Amino acid sequence: MTLPGPGGIGKTTAMKHLARSWAAGSSEDLKQFSFVFYISLTGVTDDTSLEEIIMDQHSGLEESDVQDIKAILKSPAENNVAVIFDGLDEIELGTQEPIRKSEPTQVTNKQLQRVFLKKELLSCWVVMASRQTKQLANQAVCDVRAEISGFDKARVLQYIPKKLRRNPEGATEEEQAKADAETKAETEKFLAEAKSSQLIQENNYGILTIPLLLNMTCTLFKERPSDGDTTYGLPRFRTGIYDAIVDHCWNREKTTGEEAVDSKSSTLVKLGELAWKGLHRSNKQLNFKTVCFPSHFQFWC
Repeated sequence: MTLPGPGGIGKTTAMKHLARSWAAGSSEDLKQFSFVFYISLTGVTDDTSLEEIIMDQHSGLEESDVQDIKAILKSPAENNVAVIFDGLDEIELGTQEPIRKSEPTQVTNKQLQRVFLKKELLSCWVVMASRQTKQLANQAVCDVRAEISGFDKARVLQYIPKKLRRNPEGATEEEQAKADAETKAETEKFLAEAKSSQLIQENNYGILTIPLLLNMTCTLFKERPSDGDTTYGLPRFRTGIYDAIVDHCWNREKTTGEEAVDSKSSTLVKLGELAWKGLHRSNKQLNFKTVCFPSHFQFWC
C-alpha cells in the first residue's frame, strides 16, 4: 500500500498513529498483527540492512535481538508482521529515474529496493508513505493506493477558531463569553485577510488544507504584534509562510536577551553556509550530517 501526499499534509503523523494504535491495542483492525515496525527512511544509508535500521530506530532493543528480528522478517506471514515505511521519496527504487529528479546522491539501498518492488517481505503487510511524485504514481508494485488529501473546507473552518482561541484561566462565565466573542471576531478577520491575500479563492482553500501550513499561518496571525503592519496581509505562498515563521521565531528569541540571540546567531551562520553549499550541488539538498549543530538547533526544527 502506498500513501502519497505533499509535504506537511500529515503522512508521518498518520504512519506514527498506526504504530501507536497497534501498540496501545486501540485498533481492532491492527490486532491481527503480532509485530508492527515503524521505519523512517530519512538518513538510511546504501548498505544498511532492514534489521539494522529497525535496531537503530527502535529503542529498547539489544544487539542479541537482531537474530530474532531476522527470523521474524524471514517468515512475515507466519509471524503476522506489518512494516510501515515513512519517506519513500528518500530512496531510489532502481527504476529508470529516481523518485526526485536530478539527485545523483540519492540513497540506493538494494534490500529496500527489493521490498518496494515486491521481491522481498512477501506475504507481509507493507505501507509506504511518500511525497507525491510522477514516478511513484507510475509504479505498479502496490496493491492499494490511498492518498491523504488534507483538511476539507469544514475542517479548516473548524480548526481556525480552535487555534486562535484564547482561554483565560479561571475565567468567569462573563469573561469566557467575552473571549468567545473575540475569537469569533479574530476568525472573521483571519478569513478576510486570507481572502485578501488570495490564500482562499472562492471555495478553494489551497495550502490552508495542509495542516502544517494552516497551523503556521494561524500562528503568524495570532502572535504578530498588535501594532504590526498588516498592509501586506498573510503570506500567499509556502515560501512566504516559511520565511515569515522563521522571522517570527527569531524575533521571539530576541526578547529572551542578547546571550540567547548570540547562541542562535552561530547556528544561523552554519545554516547559511549549509544552504550556500547546497545551492552549488546538483541535487540542491542540504546535508545536515556534515555539521555538528548545538542542541538548541531543535528550536529551529
